[in-house]
Parts: sequence; C-alpha cells; structure tokens
Amino acid sequence: MLKSLIAEIKSLLPFFSTSHLAQNRPVRLLIAGHDLKFMPPYITFFENDPRFELRIDEHDGHGIKSEAFSRECVEWADMIFCEWALGNLVWYSRHKRPGQLLIARLHLQEWQDRDRISYLYDTKWENVDRLLLTSHHVYDHMIEEFPVLRGSRARVLYCPIDASGVFSREKQNDAMHHLGIVGIVPQRKRIDLALDILEQVQKKHPDVKLFIKSRRPEEYSWMVKYRPEEMAWYESTLKRIDQLPNPASVVWDAHGDDMPAWFSKIGFLISTSDFEGSHQAVAESMAAGCVPIIRDWEGANRIYPPKYVWSHPEEAAAIVLSHLQDDSFTTASKSVRQYAQDNFDAPLLCKTVAHLATQHFGCHRPGIFDEESMLEVNRFHPAVMILGYINPGYQSGYRIRIEEEIRNLLRWGVRVHFACLHEKASHAVLRQHRKELEALGATVHLICSDAFFQVGLTGHAISDALDALSKICTENRINRVHAEALYSMRVALLLKERLPELKLSFDIHGATPEEEIMGGATQERIDAMEKWEKRALEQADLNVIVSKAMGTYLRAKYNYTKDNFFVLPCCVAESRFPEEAAKPLFSLPENRTIVAYAGTLTTWQCGEEMIRLFAALHACDSNLHFLLLVPEQDHAKARELMAQQGLKEEAATLKALPYEEVPAALAQAHAGVLLRRNDPVNRVASPTKFAEYLAAGLPVLMTDGIGDYSTFSQEHKVGCVLEEAIFEQNPLDKATLETILSFLHNCCETRSDIRRQCRLLARTHFHWDQNAQQLARIYGDQN
Repeated sequence: MLKSLIAEIKSLLPFFSTSHLAQNRPVRLLIAGHDLKFMPPYITFFENDPRFELRIDEHDGHGIKSEAFSRECVEWADMIFCEWALGNLVWYSRHKRPGQLLIARLHLQEWQDRDRISYLYDTKWENVDRLLLTSHHVYDHMIEEFPVLRGSRARVLYCPIDASGVFSREKQNDAMHHLGIVGIVPQRKRIDLALDILEQVQKKHPDVKLFIKSRRPEEYSWMVKYRPEEMAWYESTLKRIDQLPNPASVVWDAHGDDMPAWFSKIGFLISTSDFEGSHQAVAESMAAGCVPIIRDWEGANRIYPPKYVWSHPEEAAAIVLSHLQDDSFTTASKSVRQYAQDNFDAPLLCKTVAHLATQHFGCHRPGIFDEESMLEVNRFHPAVMILGYINPGYQSGYRIRIEEEIRNLLRWGVRVHFACLHEKASHAVLRQHRKELEALGATVHLICSDAFFQVGLTGHAISDALDALSKICTENRINRVHAEALYSMRVALLLKERLPELKLSFDIHGATPEEEIMGGATQERIDAMEKWEKRALEQADLNVIVSKAMGTYLRAKYNYTKDNFFVLPCCVAESRFPEEAAKPLFSLPENRTIVAYAGTLTTWQCGEEMIRLFAALHACDSNLHFLLLVPEQDHAKARELMAQQGLKEEAATLKALPYEEVPAALAQAHAGVLLRRNDPVNRVASPTKFAEYLAAGLPVLMTDGIGDYSTFSQEHKVGCVLEEAIFEQNPLDKATLETILSFLHNCCETRSDIRRQCRLLARTHFHWDQNAQQLARIYGDQN
C-alpha cells in the first residue's frame, strides 16, 4: 500500500511542477483537431490574450497525426481544447493529466455519424471537463445518451463570428430585392427549393434576383466520379433556370472568402438544406443584415429566430414578400444584426471559453487571473441556488417548471444548485428522490423542513434549514437565490437576514393569497400570505412573473412601482414536441374531429363544466370525439360526469399517460380545451397546457380572462375565446354552440396551416430555449 502511494505521488510531481506551482507564467493552451476552419476567432483571441500561451496540434484526419508530438503537447499543456469530438478527443481524454482542463467542441457530424464511427463511444467522458455543443438538438441527444455530461459539464455555445466587425457593413441600395444562397453541393443543400422560392416571389416581384455563391457540382471531382445520380439531378434541376421568365435573374458568383462584401448586396439569405449543424452562413448573413429564410431542418428554430423558419417554399416566399413593403425590411435587417451580435459575436463567445479557464485555474494562478477576472466568471457562468419544495413522488406543474428551469439554465452555462426542501421520509425514499433530481444535472441538496407551511414562519422555526442553506451558499460562492413561489420565497427572505449580500429572485408562479382564498384558507393565513407577498416584492432583486397581467395586478394591489419584473411564462421544451409527430400511441376514431383535454378534473380546472360543454356539442354534432388525458384517479369521476350529462362513453377516449407521452397523444387531436373562471387567480395565470397545446399544433378553445393568453389567442387567430357567462348558461346558448362548432370544423379543414401557425407561436413565445437564455443573461449581467 505504501509503495502504491509513493508511486501515485511521483506520478503527480510533473503535474505540480508544470502547472499549479508555476504561477507566474501564462496558462498553456493547446488546440487539437483535424479541421480548424471554425477556430480562427478562438486562435486570434487567445494569441492576443497575455494570460495564455498557445500551441496547435493539427492532424490530417480524424485520428492523431503524431502520437509522439501529442504526448509532448499533453506534457506541456495546462488546458486542451479539442475541436471536433473525434479521434483527437478519444486520445486526449485517455492521456490528460490530473488537473488539466480538457474542453471539447462537438458539431453535428460526430453525432450524425455515430453509427459509422465509434469516437463518441470510445471517449472517456468522465475526463472531459467541458463539452461545448453548437446546437440545441445535439446537446439534447448527447446528455440523454451520455448522462455523465449532464450539469455544468455540457453547455450550448454557438460558433463565433465577427458579428460586430467585418460583417457589419452597410447594405447596398438594391439588396432588398436580392436573394442569396451559399453552397449548393451536395444535393442535400436543395437548390431546387431555392428555385421554388424564387419562382413564388417573382410572381409578385419579377425584379427579385437569386445569387448563388458556390462552386458548380461539376467542379468537384468526387461528385463527377462517385455520384452520377446526383449529377443527373443537378443537370435536370439547373435546367429550370433557363425556363424562368428572366433566366438572368439567377446569378452565379464564384466561391471565395469575400463573404462580407457579398453579403452586403444580399437582402435575404436562404437556407434550404435537408439537415445542418448550425449553418454558419446564416449567422454570418444575419450579422450583415440579411433576413434569414431558413428551412426547418432539425434545430434551426432553436438557434435562429423561429419566425424566419419555414416548412414549405410557399411559406418561405410569404416571409420574403412580407418584407418587401413599407419599412419592414429595414426594421428586420436591423433586428437580425442585433440578434447576431447578441448570440454569435466572437469576443463574447471566446470570453466564455476563457472564463472556463479562469474558473478552473483561478484559485491556483492569482498572478494570472486577478480579482477582476474572477468576478467576470460570474457574469459568464453565474452561480444560482434554486430553492423549492418538492416532496418525494410529488408531480405537478410546479415541479415541471422547476425542472425545466434547471435543465435550461444549465444549457446556458449557469452553475445551478438545487436546494430541495421536503417533508420527512425514509432513507430509501430520499435516495430515490435524490436520484430523480440529480438526473436534471444540478448539484442537489435535500433539506428536511417540517415548518415550511407554518403561518407564522420564523427563522427560529427553520433554523436547521437556514444553517444548511447558509453553508451551501458560502461554500459554493453563491450570491443568487431563485425562490420558487411565495412559500419558498419566505425561506429565502429569512436566509437573506443571515446573508445580507444575497440577491433574491422571486419566481411568482401564481397569486398565492388568492389561491388560499379559493382553497378555503383561514383569514389569518390569507393575511399572512399578503404580508409576505408584499415583503417579497419589495426585497427581491428580480421578480419573475408568468404573465404581463400578473405584473399589472401586483402593481395595482400593492401600489408597487419598481421596474424589476421579468416575464417568464410557463413554457415547453422543444425536445418534447418534435416537428414530426410520433407514431400514434393508440387508435382514435377515423374521420372525426378530435377535441383534447390534458389535465386533472379538479374544481378550479372546471372539469364538470367542460364535460357539460362536450355533451352539448356532441348532441349538435355526433362527429366530434373527445380525448381526455387525465390521471387514473380521475377516470371514475369523468365517467360519472359523462353519465350525468348523457355523453356516451364511446364519444370519448379516456387515457392516463406518463408526462413524456402526452405530446404524441395531443398531436392526434384538432383542438385543445382550456376553461377557467374569471377570477384573480386565473387572470394572472400562465397555464402550461396552453403552451403545450400550441406546441402540439392545436388551436385552443378557451374562456376569457386567462392571463395574457385569452387575448393572445385572439390576436394570433389560434383560438376561440368564450365569455365566462357560458358557465351560467343552462342549457347552453345555441349561438355559442354554433360558434364553437364552426371553430372546430375550421380546425379540422385547415389542420395543416393552423398547426404550423400554432407551433410557430409556441416556438416564438413559449419555448424554454429562448426564455431561459434571457434569464441566464440577466443573472450574468446582474453579477
């Protein structure tokens, strides 16, 4: 045992002598990879940062070129950046030394070719300190297949471009009438779709041109030699140019690196590929003020603004045409430039990588990374403690919101600690609870608290919990607590009495005092909750609200004047609602209009009123069929209500499904139902099912007075909004029933179009990707 200990100490001596003990020299950064075309921004950045010394280990192919040279590099380096997760990462993950920082960047290719090449499965992921992914859908795939990457080990980081520099040129005067496409080889780039778009646009604007910046297919020897079928396809497709009313409206520009100048004459950059990783040309074109017209290849709407993503050439043409009027092109051009600067600008993204080094080496290299550098780490990788109350086995919208916030803040590089308060439970139950929560990727702290719901909560009553929370914040340098709803915020306020420097975020899920009234609470509890709510608003550094209506309501209720509200609606995860609907989970009657409901049949969800409405509608139109996705414990109640209203069981399908299967079931329907009474609780609400219906492509049959969303559905023509008076009608008014039936029939007849509209609105307003990114930025900027 002593010999093995001595051997281990000797093995660490080179590490200490070259890394931790040499504090006065720069951090030695090694960049290793076979194709460094995306690396110039990083190379330039680190070459000009005196805190770093740079060396490059470049290979001809996917494997290591010279193992002897790579061994020399690994002995020299403090920090290794593997561009591409291929043979380079396999080798370095197996040869890195203790204390070295190993970062890898993974693009689409590695994931897409995983069945053909085994590099992802040969990598020792436990030795990879940080994995940077250039697209969201690949991030989702990787953390699902390799759970060791969950948490702070993986994050989304787009490819950097000089968005504020070389691409930020003025547009040429005629740019608005110029479409552009970059690279049309191989066939998957789909030049045929670009020609489709051009033809559609030219029907109304014959002066519009298409510029193709690409080599021709015959210029690639491998195309000519190995892909005769593709060459025949190109020959046929490109003949279409000669058949245009004005063949000269298609202009070929030579392949080259003069992209900034070329983009200056382009108004719309078209991306028509079958698939892409991130399609760097789109980001570069946006920086140059080109409005992107992007086909819905997987992940496109998660990197780029969803409103510019299309499924069919007609939609793409419609986006172009909508910008060829008034000042819309100028406005959009300015907006996409800003988007590119906010998301793709090289200095911002390169600094993010530099701060991974600061975070890793800062404690050992005070001469290199000064206090200012250490403070900047919290801007790029803020540390946040999410404080919530979840008992083992408890499932609800409250838990879903917390879990999605954790997952998506981690995606953007936030270092998340989840302090989960809970009631007493056995060790076995808590082990399972911890396992479930740790699957989210955050550092989990389970803290028992029997006093959590006490009316007169005091610091003394929860002193043990406050001791634990104080220790977590101090040991992990956490200066921000994000409290989930009012009861958790009470604990956060008492914690701040101990740690006055803490910043507090109050995530206001709903109007708690009003919910207490609805639940029949005592006046003592209601009064106490109002006092806590007022105190929480005043002391919070950020109030996270689920709707604009909630902000208006709270301002009026408490005469609150601070401007520290951030609207974060109850969102959905893109990965739960893919573009292509999953195979049906079960059969539903064919040629019927399917009306779906997902949720419980509790009183406040108006289950009884909904069944009464279904019965009245079915009496008018027996072609309707109702899909009730409700918990098993509500099935007996559903059957009882159906019997009371005379709705036959064959008119409805009753299912209890796991949370992850609900999207596929909803996709089989034509409309979703969301009924609420018009009271303060619902007037400020953001029901998750509203976002889920839209994400599944369903327009919504709903009542008025539901947060911002009754008005939203009317404005965007994705819903039928009923007056609350419908609840008091018995029998239901004939005109109201006719209005609903007309809406449902239209949903069925225009299903394809309305589905696209609903999904687009979900992506634009109710997806976690964009909303969590904004919250992560706020946390970084406030540090």
